[in-house]
Amino acid sequence: MRLFSPTQQHPELRQVTVCCWDNGLYEDTVFTANEPLKSAIVPELNLSPGQIFGNS
Repeated sequence: MRLFSPTQQHPELRQVTVCCWDNGLYEDTVFTANEPLKSAIVPELNLSPGQIFGNS
């Protein structure tokens, strides 16, 4: 199961995709810039793509 997947094909996008398994399929949510990441697995996570990629 994938939790966080920084964009590897286009790193210039500086986005993070959170994938949630739902009824046999992954539902992807894309977060960019300073938008806080939301995860059902790690609800207390306080992080944004800007912090991960160093442009916060």
